[in-house]
Amino acid sequence: MEEYKVINGVGYIPEGITRIKDDAFRECEDLREIVIPTTVTDIGFSAFRGCSELIRVVIPDSVSYIRADTFAGCSSLKEIVIPASVTSITQPSAFGACTGLERIVVDPANPRYDSRGGCNAIIDSETNILVLGCRNTVVPEGVRAIGFAAFMYAPGISDLVLPESVSVIGPYAYYSCMDMERINIPASVKLIDHNAFGGCHNVSFVSVDPDNEVYDSREECNAIIETASDTLVFASGSAIIPHGVRVLGDFAFHAGEGLTEIVLPETVTEIPHSEFSGCVNLKKVVLPDTLVKIGDRAFCDCVSLVEVEIPESVCEIGEMAFYGCKALSRVVVHGSPQVLCDALFKGCPNLKEVVVPDSVRVIGRHVFDGCVSLERVVLPSALKEIRACAFSGCAALADVSLPEWISVAEDAFDACPAKIDVPVRYYDGSGLEIIEADICSGGLDGF
Repeated sequence: MEEYKVINGVGYIPEGITRIKDDAFRECEDLREIVIPTTVTDIGFSAFRGCSELIRVVIPDSVSYIRADTFAGCSSLKEIVIPASVTSITQPSAFGACTGLERIVVDPANPRYDSRGGCNAIIDSETNILVLGCRNTVVPEGVRAIGFAAFMYAPGISDLVLPESVSVIGPYAYYSCMDMERINIPASVKLIDHNAFGGCHNVSFVSVDPDNEVYDSREECNAIIETASDTLVFASGSAIIPHGVRVLGDFAFHAGEGLTEIVLPETVTEIPHSEFSGCVNLKKVVLPDTLVKIGDRAFCDCVSLVEVEIPESVCEIGEMAFYGCKALSRVVVHGSPQVLCDALFKGCPNLKEVVVPDSVRVIGRHVFDGCVSLERVVLPSALKEIRACAFSGCAALADVSLPEWISVAEDAFDACPAKIDVPVRYYDGSGLEIIEADICSGGLDGF
């Protein structure tokens, strides 16, 4: 609209406007500076979202509300000055992903927020929750909690040091702080919430104060463990999981680039959803004989993983558990899953041989889709169903022997040149019995 315009990098808002409308300058790459008129009391949702070249903004002492996504993604913004009039800041998104922030100041007259002691942060004065920080923040004594995503994506933080007043580290508090190398948890911390340190790929050292009653880093394991439940909350790239850990916390290892090898102790019985997903340098995994379940996407996109041996104790392997493991060449399944779930090994171009255990009754959709090097697969005699595109694109598959009374989807072997040895009795994808079938090549199109 005409009322919102940018001239030579400067944004203009006509005098008299009391509310900057939602999305007013959203993703305006030409905007470098904005001075908000003193008539404005409310800045709308996403008003400056994605203005990646915005360097300077002046918020007048008339604005009361800074809403969700207002300045999100303003990655060139170096300074924020919060006037005395602001009584509501919607976090974590009001200043989300403002990765260039170096200085944060709150007017001393503000009744709701402060930046005590020049700490370079926004703190809720009543609750003592740190709402927003940046690379130069020094968390002052008296802060009770690090708020939801307070430092999310913040660069330049290498060593986490918190005062003894901090008892809570909120969800996503330091998520994807890529420069973080050392984490020190004081004795005062009672809660580390969901994904507080998720995506901190370069952490090499983790320590918990021995006097902490809730968490520990036993045996110098370079990890954070919830003591009472023996739950591993976060692990560095050099973590060694000590015996006694029973639960792997959600995303404790997710996308950990420093992780090259992992040995799970016999006390672990389950690998959660996406636990090692995106650990691109993980080459070796040793699974215990006590393991019962491997969750969905557990090792998805572990592109350096070469070999996996699944123990007899495993009775469930989730969807896409090894999806996109490009270096994976050998899989031995000793376990007793009844179903190979959808896309289990999809996109594993170096997988050459798989022995499907006798317990399997169903091979799901796209299980081996795109496994272009797969030369041999041994199917159990009790197999009952092969679903859509299960072996699609398996260009090197030489031959497959199907057991009797099996239901096979019409496109199960799509774009697969294998010689399919079909028994005299099998079912097509619709469940209709086919009698006295012959040997075919290139899928099941001949039936």
